[in-house]
Amino acid sequence: MAKRRPEVTRDLLLRAGFAVLDSYYTSAAERPSLPVAISDVLLAVPEVARPDEPHALTTGAVGTTFGGKIGYLKALSAAYTNSDKLIGDLAVAVEEISQSAEDPATIRRRLAEADFTNMTRSEAPTRHWFLTHAYAASPDMAKELKAVYQAFDNLLGDLYTALGQREKVRPVAGLRWSDVAMTLTAWLEGQALRYLSDLDARDRPWLTDPTSGTPGIAATGADALWRGFTEPANGDSGSSH
Repeated sequence: MAKRRPEVTRDLLLRAGFAVLDSYYTSAAERPSLPVAISDVLLAVPEVARPDEPHALTTGAVGTTFGGKIGYLKALSAAYTNSDKLIGDLAVAVEEISQSAEDPATIRRRLAEADFTNMTRSEAPTRHWFLTHAYAASPDMAKELKAVYQAFDNLLGDLYTALGQREKVRPVAGLRWSDVAMTLTAWLEGQALRYLSDLDARDRPWLTDPTSGTPGIAATGADALWRGFTEPANGDSGSSH
């Protein structure tokens, strides 16, 4: 048999890898969804154990407790992607901002910057959140993603609706306030992804300059989207959400 040329081997391996990735990101088949080795988890047990807990566990504990590696990774992902963990301090900020007597435009700026700051404050959970999107074909992952987005919509939707009513604007024809809130969340999420992924972007003016008061990228973009997605209400309280 003729020896396969190195370039042919390389091409075969790359094409096989592409096939695996295509399947991985589009198939709902059961498979581990996190780049986590069980051996590393077991080594970390003593670091996180409380004094009154056993300091050592084995792979048998994983099987007994979670039914195996896949069950453990699914449970780990669900816990790590918990909406309360990702929302973090944003809920407190939203509560404080919602009570503000400032003008609606200022409140929207503060809200956008609080959302951006929340998404960039803890790199590990946010990067994991972005990673889960690659596995959205999985019903379990899709369920996790939907739950988190719904939590953000519930937290922010009513406030955006109230601000629209104060500004006497409503969503443009065919849209609802929930669509406006979803779009603003998507914009700020995208900016957080760029911030966490591009080290050269860290020094960009993301937030309002404390000296000049010039709004940063996060709030400027959010304001532009708000203006593009709303129109004068002409006395109407606006579309329901």
